[in-house]
Amino acid sequence: MTLQACYDAINNFGKLGIKENLARKLKQIEVTPDCEEVLRTKICRKFFRKVTVLANDPRQPTVELKTIEFPNENILPIGYNVTIVCISNASNVNKFDDLPYWIHFYRNSMTKPLHDCGGGDGSLDSRVSKVCELFVQNATKEDSANYSCWAETQRQCAFRKIELQFREPKKPTFTIDLPSEMRIIRGNKDTLTCQASGTPPPVITWFKNGRPLISSSVKGTKPSSTLTFHPVSLSDQANYWCEARNFLGSKKTSTVAVSVLMKPIFKIHPKNVSVSLNDGNITLECAAEGSPKPVIIWLKNNSTMVSETSNTQNGTMSFLTIIIHKSMKIQNYRCIANNTLGNAVSRKATVSFLKEEKANDQIEADVRVVSSHSWSFLWPTVSFAVAVLLLLLVILAFFKHKQWKKSSYLLTNEIVLHRELIQLKMINEMDLITRLRLNHASISSTNSSQEGTVTTADEQETIDNEQYLQIMDTNNRNWEIPRDRIIITQEKLGGGQFGVVKKGIYSRSDGLKLPVAVKQLKENANQQERMSLIFELETLIHVGRHPNIVSLVGACTFEEPICVVIEFVSGGSLDKVLKASHVPNQNAYTAYTNVWSRLTERELLSIALDVANGMKHLESRQCVHRDLASRNVLIGNGLVAKVADFGMARDVSTDGHYIKATEGRIPWLWMSMEALKGVSTIKGDVWSFGVVLWEIVTLGELPYRGVRRLLELHDLLQDGVRLERPRHCSQELYDIMLSCWAKWPDDRPTFEELFQILQEILNKNERAYINVAFFEE
Repeated sequence: MTLQACYDAINNFGKLGIKENLARKLKQIEVTPDCEEVLRTKICRKFFRKVTVLANDPRQPTVELKTIEFPNENILPIGYNVTIVCISNASNVNKFDDLPYWIHFYRNSMTKPLHDCGGGDGSLDSRVSKVCELFVQNATKEDSANYSCWAETQRQCAFRKIELQFREPKKPTFTIDLPSEMRIIRGNKDTLTCQASGTPPPVITWFKNGRPLISSSVKGTKPSSTLTFHPVSLSDQANYWCEARNFLGSKKTSTVAVSVLMKPIFKIHPKNVSVSLNDGNITLECAAEGSPKPVIIWLKNNSTMVSETSNTQNGTMSFLTIIIHKSMKIQNYRCIANNTLGNAVSRKATVSFLKEEKANDQIEADVRVVSSHSWSFLWPTVSFAVAVLLLLLVILAFFKHKQWKKSSYLLTNEIVLHRELIQLKMINEMDLITRLRLNHASISSTNSSQEGTVTTADEQETIDNEQYLQIMDTNNRNWEIPRDRIIITQEKLGGGQFGVVKKGIYSRSDGLKLPVAVKQLKENANQQERMSLIFELETLIHVGRHPNIVSLVGACTFEEPICVVIEFVSGGSLDKVLKASHVPNQNAYTAYTNVWSRLTERELLSIALDVANGMKHLESRQCVHRDLASRNVLIGNGLVAKVADFGMARDVSTDGHYIKATEGRIPWLWMSMEALKGVSTIKGDVWSFGVVLWEIVTLGELPYRGVRRLLELHDLLQDGVRLERPRHCSQELYDIMLSCWAKWPDDRPTFEELFQILQEILNKNERAYINVAFFEE
């Protein structure tokens, strides 16, 4: 059959029922195999247009088309492997024949499929979602083309198209450089624009005084980005530059010094004053701000200054010295501040003069008033002094008695020295949970200053470090810290796909030592892994400080190796704490209670509340964690939980979701159904929190025990299977987990709602939610 005959056969399409199976249509037309592909695409396109125009049928399948290695890019480097992924979902699954069954790729022309993922025979399976990947190996310029993806159901079809251009890899370069300085008027609107080129197109980041600028005033990230000042304020005065970065490297523009111009404004006005004619001189002062710095002059009685006065200006302050002589009368003075943008006039100040007799009479009258009232004030003062003296004597006697009791106690301890040694050994061998509780008790008792409490040097140092971290300014500080203030030990705290974490000591600005965790790249790390560590640093800066988030202390990025310094959390990961708290239950007659724990129910729920609070903070910053699990939650003093490990976190403030763009190990047992297909959202973190809550209730059990493969888990979740309710977990708490595991993301609660629910549960005392038997040795 010729190609023209194929096109003629399309006319028969109108004679066939519009709801008939597409494969059945092809059989009725009775075309040859050579013509089948072109007819399939032509009929599908015509069929798709007709259904859309006539019915706007919601059963049409959805199609997403992206490149994995370079997401959201259309200009790609040659010489690299590129994976084009097509994801099709059934938008309506009320009927079996609404499920997508065939996905096929085309390049430029539609005459012959470039690749398909099976299903051309019309056979159906029960999967609501299908994924098809097209691999471009060692791409060349000839691979530049229009790529399209078609998805078909028994009723509908849909397609997406993407144009890909393959070019020589190119490091970022700026097409327009920034000016060396820029002057803008306060209250006006102005912009700075960075334009860069490269292959792939580089991502542009703005910096303000050396700190990445994450603000709604920045529009666009590639290949052009605009920083808008509107309205211009004094806080905008700073040094700015932008950096363009792709996987080949980065480049920085020159620095532009932004100066904010402002008309003069008076901050200090001259004040009224009364003086004696016998005084030698007096000084008035005023202060005015403005940019450029204003010149301040003084006026007397609304005229120019006269010879008996002199004025000096020091920065924004101006001082007027008036030399007094006996013939002077009341005078009015005011300041005028002037710069290139305008001028401002201060309020009037009146200087009045008292005659010598009147001044002396006033002084004598004041002395008489003081003398007449001195004795009336003397007796209460004497009485108060006596009372204070008696109180000091009582306190001194109390401490003498307390010192005597302490001496007697020490003598008794010497007599029973062997008992003290046994007790000391018990403290040294103390388990992790008890030690964390004791640290919490030490902090609480120190804060409350209870009688008889003795705080050791180590405990006091822990308290001091906690307070130091809390008062650190995270919004305006420069995160770069000197490398010579960090001592990195050989004690390894952990490691990941591309980094290693070691314990370190950071010399604080006040000279004290702060224990920290230092994350560095492994040896022979590649450029992509280096970028991952830098991105993790940017995420930590964006997240900021929160009591339930492991906070950033600083970073060393100017020289190699790059170091990211975070706070050290002494208790380790939550999963290890949960497992350490589990006590084997020897009671064979348990029905509802089947778990013994070193942690109480309230402590377990408080940990869950802390995690929800930390994730609520991430949610407010539009940041997706993507790897929330008990192993990535650290436990500190007082059993306070802190969300950690932002190696996989992403800022999703632009579109609310993130498509997985790197290979490597993924935490699939904790992932939502949509995350298993590569789409991560904040609601995916809610799903993971439900799994963490299940881990807390089961004291660290592995979820989905027995499930070995990702596809197996995906199919189970699609069929509605969820983690079972532990026998010692109340239905109300399990319902919270189920709400986190809702099939559709919009049906899941927010972290704000989860925090409120858990807080209400902790405020209730009348029932059990986790029926654990508290076991205390």
